Amino acid sequence: MRWHLTPFSLLVAVLAGTALADEVVLTDKTKIADCTVLSENAKEVGIDVNADGVADRVVPTEQVATVQYADRSLEYRQAVLFIESGKYAQAVTAFQAIAKGAPGVSWQATYADYHAAVALQRWAQSDPTKAVEAVKALSAFVSRRADSRFIYPAQLSLAEAYLVQGKFGEVRRLAEAVVGEKPKTPWGERARLLLAQVKLSQNEAAGAARDFDAVLATVTDKQSPAWAEATVGKGLALLAQDKVDDAERLLGDLIETTKDSSVRARAYNALGDAHFKKGAFAEARLDYLRVVLLYFQADAVEHAKALYQAAECFRRLGDQERAEALLAELVRRYPGTPWAAKLPVKPALPQE
Repeated sequence: MRWHLTPFSLLVAVLAGTALADEVVLTDKTKIADCTVLSENAKEVGIDVNADGVADRVVPTEQVATVQYADRSLEYRQAVLFIESGKYAQAVTAFQAIAKGAPGVSWQATYADYHAAVALQRWAQSDPTKAVEAVKALSAFVSRRADSRFIYPAQLSLAEAYLVQGKFGEVRRLAEAVVGEKPKTPWGERARLLLAQVKLSQNEAAGAARDFDAVLATVTDKQSPAWAEATVGKGLALLAQDKVDDAERLLGDLIETTKDSSVRARAYNALGDAHFKKGAFAEARLDYLRVVLLYFQADAVEHAKALYQAAECFRRLGDQERAEALLAELVRRYPGTPWAAKLPVKPALPQE
């Protein structure tokens, strides 16, 4: 089903200086511009590239990275900017308002529903008080929008939310379903990584390492999220087996290879864990401080961990004042996280 431009959205598009045509970007970075998206569902996206009202090109959904409709409103564009800049509270509010005002069968309603749920899930990573709301929103999307092109990423986001809650049975159920239906896709890779993370969370480090290795054996692009996630996961699995030197080498190679700030944050934190485990607190402190100072905008979860672990390194090295300053920053920025919950007594916040 295709939704046509309304007079208002036509005016918005003109004032925004945008072309009155849709644009589709594929996962291989190919761009299909000046087209009309006629339909999209869980299986495929139908694209009219000749302006003849016929889907001249039909692309499997797993090969579609983004779809940008010409009639997306200024409010929608602003909501996208919120989620891209990590302003998840504003993104949730904006997308929920769009979903409420859009027709139920429109692309706007589906896209806004999905992005509101994902923004909630990301918000919950740094504020666990939002976890139940995130699970509820993602579960509702999976139930209501089963034929959406977002159905598989929504299932995986829901599995990730359950992983944080320790509901490993639910993670397995969702991830195994995606692996069964989309095994040789980025979604299948992400699902296999989740299954490996369940093993790691349940102290099955050797099995987790084998699963991470299995993903690495099938991924050739060392800049891909799957390769980075599997490498960090394997490093953590090696640490859990006390194979500290092997973990150090693996994580060091990843840091040299990746350009992704979020991946570097996770890798430096894991490398800090390796040094910490060896009792090399000065080296571990530097690893964690890199995340504190350089990658604080890349990943809130990793930033919270780095603040706590860097403080612990300072404490063990006899610098209680700096340790307290880092813990105060942790409580100020991430009061609801598991890292802040580890503190028996909350440090006094600095006076404004």
